[in-house]
Amino acid sequence: MNNNRLDFSIVRRQIFMCYTNLKKQGFDLAWELQDYIKLFSLYYAKYRQKFNKDHPRMTNEQISEVLCALPSFTDAFGNEIGITPKEYPPLIDSYFEQKFNAGDYGRRCNYSLLHFTSGKIRFYRYAENQYSEENEEGID
Repeated sequence: MNNNRLDFSIVRRQIFMCYTNLKKQGFDLAWELQDYIKLFSLYYAKYRQKFNKDHPRMTNEQISEVLCALPSFTDAFGNEIGITPKEYPPLIDSYFEQKFNAGDYGRRCNYSLLHFTSGKIRFYRYAENQYSEENEEGID
Protein backbone atom coordinates (compact mmCIF):
# COMPACT_ATOMS: atom_id res chain seq x y z
CA MET A 1 0.00 0.00 0.00
CA ASN A 2 1.28 3.45 -0.94
CA ASN A 3 0.99 5.69 2.11
CA ASN A 4 1.82 8.71 -0.05
CA ARG A 5 -1.41 8.45 -2.09
CA LEU A 6 -3.46 11.59 -2.06
CA ASP A 7 -6.55 11.35 0.12
CA PHE A 8 -9.16 13.32 -1.84
CA SER A 9 -11.29 13.75 1.27
CA ILE A 10 -8.57 16.12 2.52
CA VAL A 11 -8.72 18.07 -0.75
CA ARG A 12 -12.52 18.15 -0.46
CA ARG A 13 -12.23 19.65 3.04
CA GLN A 14 -9.71 22.21 1.77
CA ILE A 15 -12.07 23.20 -1.05
CA PHE A 16 -14.95 23.52 1.44
CA MET A 17 -12.88 25.66 3.78
CA CYS A 18 -11.54 27.90 0.99
CA TYR A 19 -14.98 28.25 -0.61
CA THR A 20 -16.54 29.20 2.73
CA ASN A 21 -13.77 31.70 3.54
CA LEU A 22 -13.99 33.34 0.11
CA LYS A 23 -17.78 33.69 0.47
CA LYS A 24 -17.32 35.26 3.94
CA GLN A 25 -14.85 37.72 2.42
CA GLY A 26 -17.48 38.78 -0.11
CA PHE A 27 -16.19 36.97 -3.18
CA ASP A 28 -19.00 36.17 -5.60
CA LEU A 29 -18.15 32.60 -6.56
CA ALA A 30 -20.22 31.77 -9.62
CA TRP A 31 -20.65 28.04 -8.99
CA GLU A 32 -22.03 25.88 -6.23
CA LEU A 33 -19.53 24.17 -3.92
CA GLN A 34 -20.31 20.72 -5.38
CA ASP A 35 -19.42 21.96 -8.88
CA TYR A 36 -15.95 22.93 -7.71
CA ILE A 37 -15.46 19.63 -5.90
CA LYS A 38 -16.54 17.64 -8.97
CA LEU A 39 -14.20 19.60 -11.22
CA PHE A 40 -11.22 19.14 -8.88
CA SER A 41 -12.04 15.44 -8.66
CA LEU A 42 -12.22 15.11 -12.45
CA TYR A 43 -8.98 17.01 -12.93
CA TYR A 44 -7.14 14.98 -10.31
CA ALA A 45 -8.40 11.72 -11.86
CA LYS A 46 -7.25 12.79 -15.34
CA TYR A 47 -3.88 13.78 -13.90
CA ARG A 48 -3.51 10.34 -12.29
CA GLN A 49 -4.58 8.64 -15.52
CA LYS A 50 -2.01 10.60 -17.55
CA PHE A 51 0.97 10.40 -15.18
CA ASN A 52 0.19 7.40 -12.97
CA LYS A 53 0.78 9.54 -9.89
CA ASP A 54 -1.23 11.96 -7.79
CA HIS A 55 -1.64 15.64 -8.57
CA PRO A 56 0.78 17.74 -6.49
CA ARG A 57 -0.68 18.86 -3.19
CA MET A 58 -1.99 22.42 -3.18
CA THR A 59 -2.04 24.98 -0.40
CA ASN A 60 -5.27 26.66 0.68
CA GLU A 61 -4.07 29.85 -1.00
CA GLN A 62 -3.56 28.00 -4.29
CA ILE A 63 -6.96 26.32 -4.04
CA SER A 64 -8.59 29.71 -3.38
CA GLU A 65 -6.84 31.09 -6.46
CA VAL A 66 -8.20 28.22 -8.58
CA LEU A 67 -11.73 28.59 -7.14
CA CYS A 68 -11.76 32.24 -8.20
CA ALA A 69 -10.32 31.48 -11.65
CA LEU A 70 -12.45 28.52 -12.76
CA PRO A 71 -15.79 30.22 -13.61
CA SER A 72 -14.25 32.46 -16.28
CA PHE A 73 -11.19 33.23 -18.36
CA THR A 74 -9.99 36.05 -20.57
CA ASP A 75 -9.97 35.72 -24.36
CA ALA A 76 -7.33 37.05 -26.74
CA PHE A 77 -8.99 40.50 -26.75
CA GLY A 78 -9.23 40.84 -22.96
CA ASN A 79 -12.93 39.97 -22.77
CA GLU A 80 -14.05 37.84 -19.85
CA ILE A 81 -15.77 34.62 -20.91
CA GLY A 82 -17.93 32.76 -18.39
CA ILE A 83 -17.76 29.00 -18.48
CA THR A 84 -19.88 26.35 -16.81
CA PRO A 85 -18.63 23.21 -15.09
CA LYS A 86 -20.23 21.09 -17.85
CA GLU A 87 -18.04 22.78 -20.46
CA TYR A 88 -14.81 21.77 -18.73
CA PRO A 89 -14.36 18.02 -19.47
CA PRO A 90 -13.35 18.45 -23.14
CA LEU A 91 -11.03 21.33 -22.22
CA ILE A 92 -9.33 19.19 -19.59
CA ASP A 93 -8.98 16.30 -22.05
CA SER A 94 -7.48 18.65 -24.65
CA TYR A 95 -5.11 20.13 -22.08
CA PHE A 96 -3.66 16.75 -21.17
CA GLU A 97 -3.10 16.01 -24.88
CA GLN A 98 -0.87 19.09 -25.23
CA LYS A 99 2.90 18.85 -25.34
CA PHE A 100 4.27 22.00 -23.74
CA ASN A 101 7.80 23.26 -24.37
CA ALA A 102 10.33 23.29 -21.56
CA GLY A 103 9.90 27.09 -21.40
CA ASP A 104 12.12 29.54 -19.62
CA TYR A 105 15.10 28.23 -17.69
CA GLY A 106 14.45 24.68 -18.89
CA ARG A 107 11.51 24.09 -16.53
CA ARG A 108 8.95 21.63 -17.81
CA CYS A 109 5.21 22.03 -17.46
CA ASN A 110 3.89 19.97 -14.55
CA TYR A 111 0.27 19.94 -15.84
CA SER A 112 -1.03 21.09 -12.48
CA LEU A 113 -4.43 22.65 -12.00
CA LEU A 114 -2.58 25.90 -11.27
CA HIS A 115 -1.00 25.80 -14.73
CA PHE A 116 -4.32 24.90 -16.34
CA THR A 117 -5.98 27.98 -14.82
CA SER A 118 -3.10 30.33 -15.65
CA GLY A 119 -2.66 32.70 -18.56
CA LYS A 120 -4.52 31.87 -21.76
CA ILE A 121 -4.36 28.07 -21.34
CA ARG A 122 -8.13 27.61 -20.95
CA PHE A 123 -8.92 30.16 -23.67
CA TYR A 124 -6.85 28.20 -26.21
CA ARG A 125 -8.45 24.89 -25.21
CA TYR A 126 -11.90 26.53 -25.36
CA ALA A 127 -11.22 28.03 -28.80
CA GLU A 128 -9.96 24.67 -30.09
CA ASN A 129 -13.05 22.94 -28.74
CA GLN A 130 -15.39 25.51 -30.32
CA TYR A 131 -13.57 25.19 -33.65
CA SER A 132 -13.79 21.37 -33.50
CA GLU A 133 -17.51 21.49 -32.78
CA GLU A 134 -18.10 23.82 -35.73
CA ASN A 135 -16.14 21.53 -38.05
CA GLU A 136 -18.03 18.45 -36.87
CA GLU A 137 -21.32 20.18 -37.69
CA GLY A 138 -20.00 20.94 -41.17
CA ILE A 139 -20.30 24.06 -43.20
CA ASP A 140 -22.69 23.93 -46.15
